[in-house]
Amino acid sequence: MFKNKLKFACTAPNAILDNSYIYGYRNPYENQLQAKITNFCIQLNDTGILGRITEIRLKLLQQLLWCSRPLIEGILFNKIPRWMKNNYLLNMINLMKQNEFTLLVVDKGRFPTIVGGKNDFATIATFDFLSKHSTILRSCQIIFVEQIISGDKHRLLNWTDICNKYYFQSIPGRGNKEERWYIDIQRLITVDGTNLKPNVYNIFTTFFDNIEKTRSYNIEKQDKSLSVVYSPQHNSILFGKVQHLIDEDNILL
Repeated sequence: MFKNKLKFACTAPNAILDNSYIYGYRNPYENQLQAKITNFCIQLNDTGILGRITEIRLKLLQQLLWCSRPLIEGILFNKIPRWMKNNYLLNMINLMKQNEFTLLVVDKGRFPTIVGGKNDFATIATFDFLSKHSTILRSCQIIFVEQIISGDKHRLLNWTDICNKYYFQSIPGRGNKEERWYIDIQRLITVDGTNLKPNVYNIFTTFFDNIEKTRSYNIEKQDKSLSVVYSPQHNSILFGKVQHLIDEDNILL
């Protein structure tokens, strides 16, 4: 329409319209992009009821998508789940990511990061896995990869070990039957159903977490504090309290 009103040929390049030395015409898409991102930043930084509502909605989205990091620090995937395709906040975060805009959370109390692990499932899982199993993982209270792998970060825990975790919430009536998400994660991160793929265990910077917070057991005091030992038989660590000393080299936990 612009070229027609100026009596230009339809084959004239569109670039002449954007040239600031000729017409100073602004591309409608770029204009809308600037307006949308600017308004979204104003909305996030609002100190009134608008900012409070935005904060609550973002935290709800974080829970629904079951991720440990605030969504405004970075969305987990490059596309929106089909059941959330019309969500305004997710589309705005994705739009900023596509245009290489980043946000810095100044108030960590407002948008906190969930602690308890270093790598959530977004680190190792695909978009299809997350969109398919985020609901069931949330109901089971499993969010970090560290919750389902061994202490040395080399193998996937078997289903019985996961069911025995204090935080695990099993589905009533399912018993000890392996759930679908566990079967899918086996295929995704292990080479044989147990041992992790090299690209998975390489993401961990340490073999054992919180090792600096441990202390040696005082054999002379014979206290009843919780102790930990490594079991080569199970390739895992065992926790227990010392009941009594059998001899100089053996104790009963």
